[in-house]
Amino acid sequence: KSGISNLTGLQEGGGSVNIQGEEQKKLDVISNEVLKSALRYSGKMGIVASEEEDKPVLVDETWSGNYISVFDPLDGSSNI
Repeated sequence: KSGISNLTGLQEGGGSVNIQGEEQKKLDVISNEVLKSALRYSGKMGIVASEEEDKPVLVDETWSGNYISVFDPLDGSSNI
């Protein structure tokens, strides 16, 4: 079993905001890292851009592809 006790609440105890000015929740940050890593290592993406990042992230040349991905990693997290 996997617990969620450390996955809920605000990132850094509050005060951490995304590019939209919304307070980031822990699940926002975790889902962003998981999705960003999966896309970066797919070999298809050259750039990944997330609502949780200030700027688009270039994919390392070793894994770089021809596509750009723009995403909100956990849409609706304010409902959690």
